[in-house]
Amino acid sequence: MFALKPDPVRYKGKTIMVVGAGRIQEPAIRIAKSLGIKVVAVDYDDGAPGLKWADYPLLISTTDVDACIDAGRVYRIDGVMTAGSDRSTRTVAAVAAALNLPGIPVEVAQNATNKLAIRKALAACQVPSPRFVTCRNQAEAVKGLKTLGLPVVIKPPDNNSSLGVSVVRQESELEKALDWAARFSNSPTLLLEEFIPGDEVGIQAFVINGEVKMAAISSRKVTPPPFCSSIITTVPALISSDTGELIHRVVTGAIQAMGINGGPVYVQLRLSREGPRVLELSPRLGGGYTNSHLVPLALGINPIQAAIDLCLDYSPNLSPQYHRGASRRYIILPPGTVQQVPPLEQFNCPGLVEMGLFIKPGDIIPEFHSAAVASGYVIIAGETPQTAESSASRLCREIESRIVVR
Repeated sequence: MFALKPDPVRYKGKTIMVVGAGRIQEPAIRIAKSLGIKVVAVDYDDGAPGLKWADYPLLISTTDVDACIDAGRVYRIDGVMTAGSDRSTRTVAAVAAALNLPGIPVEVAQNATNKLAIRKALAACQVPSPRFVTCRNQAEAVKGLKTLGLPVVIKPPDNNSSLGVSVVRQESELEKALDWAARFSNSPTLLLEEFIPGDEVGIQAFVINGEVKMAAISSRKVTPPPFCSSIITTVPALISSDTGELIHRVVTGAIQAMGINGGPVYVQLRLSREGPRVLELSPRLGGGYTNSHLVPLALGINPIQAAIDLCLDYSPNLSPQYHRGASRRYIILPPGTVQQVPPLEQFNCPGLVEMGLFIKPGDIIPEFHSAAVASGYVIIAGETPQTAESSASRLCREIESRIVVR
């Protein structure tokens, strides 16, 4: 756990609920525990890694709102939170509302985790974002292509982490992209957006007493089409102060358009020639090791502790303690069957903080489309973001070259 600010008096006797106990939520559970907070963790999967750290691990689905509310009452929780999951974010809001705890209104959480509702709200408030249309079948999608022009991005309106998202560069790719988005959606309506070229950044923001504060801006290098998921994330992004001011203005406008009045908000932008454009937004912490590792290592801020503070109705400290660099790169393998995996102990480089593999011999590797199917990761800290990113990429390539896939 990095850049934590312990305060035994502040956290004495506090209990929080973390909705979800998977790999993305596990750091929040561990950080809360290290601060002396008791944790109720809910997840339907008895193998969820965060459950083993919780004081009260409960096998409850993150979408079972009534059961989560009942558990909150039983354990007399003082706050509720999640990380990296839009569905859990809706449950967090419902639990907070039912138990009169800090949180955003349920309707706001529902709208701010639905991509179609977000697009409509941003357009109504003239927040810079991609033009869009909806479709329920291929014929409507073809009409959408004529309206928007190629390329377009097709995505499900009700998922996150780039699941089901792909880029269509020519009409012959449309049917496959529609089928792919539908696989990850419970909605009959899909979203078509104009493709925005430019560098991509992620912003972990917080709304504190009505004011939008940006804890960190990360650079995101994504896969080439057809998919567009982050491969490399580096903190901080190298941008000018003028660009930073533009980003803050757009992020603030987007958050206000959605009616988000408190707590963490994760926003993804593309820096187009016309300025920053909002790609994604969700009223929660981002995942992908950015808040648990990269921001604390690079800036000396722990956004997860900040989110814990806010769910307990405390004011967090978001002042950077230093300016260094940290980068996470996913280990990505070609499709096939894993034949041989070398011990990670064989690999090292200056600044190595953490690395891990999610695979073993016999596993089937699909085409990489999102972090959900990454084969592993490397996290590097450095004096600058450039050195951290370069080292992370170099070490990942070395590891990838030693894994046998056929």
